[in-house]
Amino acid sequence: MTKQFVIRMTFAFSLTAVSFLIPAAAQLRTKVAKPQLLKCKITIDSQSVNPKHPATVSVTVENMSGREFDLKAVYIFELLNVSAQAKARDYSGLGDSYWSPLDISSGESLRLPVKGPVPKMPLHLKRDEAKSFRFDLAKLLWNATTRSIWPHENLFNVVPKGSYWLIFKVSGNRETTSNKIEVVVE
Repeated sequence: MTKQFVIRMTFAFSLTAVSFLIPAAAQLRTKVAKPQLLKCKITIDSQSVNPKHPATVSVTVENMSGREFDLKAVYIFELLNVSAQAKARDYSGLGDSYWSPLDISSGESLRLPVKGPVPKMPLHLKRDEAKSFRFDLAKLLWNATTRSIWPHENLFNVVPKGSYWLIFKVSGNRETTSNKIEVVVE
C-alpha cells in the first residue's frame, strides 16, 4: 500500500464517521429532558363510575425537585375515550375527551372568575414531600374538552356511558401528567 492510498482511505473513513456522528449528536441533544420536578399518581376506589356510588380518586403529588418550592398551577382531571378512533384523532373530536379543573386545596371545582385569567392555585411542597388529596369525580363540574364553555355540569350529564382513561394534570410552568387508569362511566 502506498502512503497516498493510506491517506485517502483515512480521509474517506473520517468523512464517513463524521456523517454518522453529526446526526447522532443531534439526536442526543434533542433527547435530553428537563429534570422532573413533580410526580403525580392517581388511584381510584372503583373503576365503575356511576351516580349511585362515589367515584373517589386519590391523587398524590410528589416533589422531585430536591428543594422546597411553591407551585402555582391549574389542576385538572381528564377523561379520554379509550376507542382507537379517539386516539387516532389525538382526542380532538367532540366526545373524545372531557375535563374538570379543580381547586386542589378545597377539593371542589375551580370557578372561573368574571374577569381575568384562569386562577392558578398554590401548593407548597417541602423538599421530597408528597401530598395526597381525595376527590369525588361525581361532585366536580365537567365539560367536553373541545367546547369553549368552562365546565359547569355534573359528570353524568356531560360524559356518555363508556370506557375512558382517567388522568390528572398539573399545568403550571411545565405540565405534569399522572398515570392513567381505565374507568367505566355507567
